[in-house]
Amino acid sequence: MNIAVCDDDNNWINNIESHLLRYRKTYKELEWNVFYSGEELLKYYSIHGNVFDMLITDIEMNEINGVETANKIRELDKNVTIIFLTNHEKYMRDCFKCTPSGFLNKPVSYEELKDLLDREIADSQNSSRFSFKYNREEYTIPFDNIIYVNNDMRKVVLHTVDGAYEFMGKLKDYKNIFEAHGFAMTHNSFCVNLSAITKRSAVEVILNNGETVPVSDSRRVEFENIYLNYIMKKR
Repeated sequence: MNIAVCDDDNNWINNIESHLLRYRKTYKELEWNVFYSGEELLKYYSIHGNVFDMLITDIEMNEINGVETANKIRELDKNVTIIFLTNHEKYMRDCFKCTPSGFLNKPVSYEELKDLLDREIADSQNSSRFSFKYNREEYTIPFDNIIYVNNDMRKVVLHTVDGAYEFMGKLKDYKNIFEAHGFAMTHNSFCVNLSAITKRSAVEVILNNGETVPVSDSRRVEFENIYLNYIMKKR
């Protein structure tokens, strides 16, 4: 998850960053960028595009305020989760144009931010699209478009109907996410989309892109049971 934190007060920036650093000890895929004005954040968007999953922004800032900043960003990015920092409920009515997902009251407690991040991560894992980051670029691909996934050294490679994509990581860390979306492990280094299988044997499966993926001895029985259960549910 990639977060933008925007506030013109360094004390509140430090407040949020200390919690993010603590949270990253258990969720290592967390990254963030800090911005000290709405103008700075909008300039970053104009250069890099829609690279953030979440925006945490103060409402009261000099020049362009947090509400105006969020409204402009919402015009560019329909999917980013927007969270406002505020001390005053009187500003909340002005925020609804950009459809925020919530508010955090200053000073922000770790428990409050943790609950917010936990919900956001759970929602992203239950969505119908897989998001990842490679070379500072954010990608989002429908699970239905992914044919199979494999580990190649320190990279996870997604083989899709539109070509291959890769990012740094280990397949085992994403195993549960793929399995929740109709995939199964055929091997410690391969995870296939069950709907993409056209033929199978005891040692391999053939996929609808013509590629062949191995079935390991240790995974054979488990994979066969998962696939037969998938076929039965389709009938």
